Amino acid sequence: MPSLKALYLLLFSIVVLLGGIALFNYKVDPRCYYSCPEVDLQKSSVNTYYKTAQTIVAHPEAEQLILGSSRAQTTPPQWVEQVTGLKTINGATEGAEVMTKIIFSNMAKEKTKLKRVIWFADYFELISENVDGNIKNTEALRQYLPTESGIANPWITASHWQSLIDHNTTEASLFHLQHMRSTKIDNGPGSDLYEDCMKPDYKGKETPESLAREVQMLYQNYVTGPIKYPQSESAWNRLVEQVSKLKGEGIEVVVVIIPYNPVFLQKLKIEHFDIYEHHEKWIQKLKNLSEGLNAKVKVYDTFNGIDGDDGSPKYWNDGVHFTCYGSMKLIEPILKELQQN
Repeated sequence: MPSLKALYLLLFSIVVLLGGIALFNYKVDPRCYYSCPEVDLQKSSVNTYYKTAQTIVAHPEAEQLILGSSRAQTTPPQWVEQVTGLKTINGATEGAEVMTKIIFSNMAKEKTKLKRVIWFADYFELISENVDGNIKNTEALRQYLPTESGIANPWITASHWQSLIDHNTTEASLFHLQHMRSTKIDNGPGSDLYEDCMKPDYKGKETPESLAREVQMLYQNYVTGPIKYPQSESAWNRLVEQVSKLKGEGIEVVVVIIPYNPVFLQKLKIEHFDIYEHHEKWIQKLKNLSEGLNAKVKVYDTFNGIDGDDGSPKYWNDGVHFTCYGSMKLIEPILKELQQN
């Protein structure tokens, strides 16, 4: 009998402990999974997608939205605004796939005075039609998914309830409490890079030796992961549908097919020509968009490089991420052409 009581006491203690952890994670809500029905500009979060949404909501006067993955995060929105005359925010988010870009363009349509979307196109964005957990578990973001996407309310799934006691959530809560500070909302990634990039003696942050190592590391990472697989036809259809939808609502779409570091690209051609061929087919499909969806969709192919690019740290941070100087050199002729038309 005493042993049975001890067992009950142990079970009760476990339940209380788990309940306390769940309540703690629910109240802290570091990733905005449980108590963020709308985007709150005062809410501090470790969810990078939620932070991007805050940038959009905080700038209702914005007319131009940059979309992309981390590869577009070195594009200074203030500089783009200066060149184009359109109030600009950068909504680039690490790992952004097509569904992420759909969500943020839908949100910008509703929350801003959107006139133009600059879509930095990545090959990997179309490999799957998956929706990141930081999006589908966050009501404030999930509501901007296409209505037919079939993403269920996470509260009806066991995994969402389990996340309340998950060690990853608890670690995120503790990290959030330790690093929580007032929310600073600027114009998005690249906002703090503008002045440095404009300096005549800008050299980048890498040395030639460290850049060579970064190129090799990212090359191995990409050919075994992000660009290894063929693209999904359903993800491609999502892209076409969204671009058509934006165009139909009078919003100009500018698709920029961005390059890899010259060394990265050369290695890809030699060592993984099958992956390179997949890229070529993808590029041609994107180019065909401008023909099928008329002048409201402009496609610029810069895949083979940036004008003047010498592959140095001035232009590149690693094998796939260009510096702010490289980004500005990449899109400056595009932006000027858009202004002339």
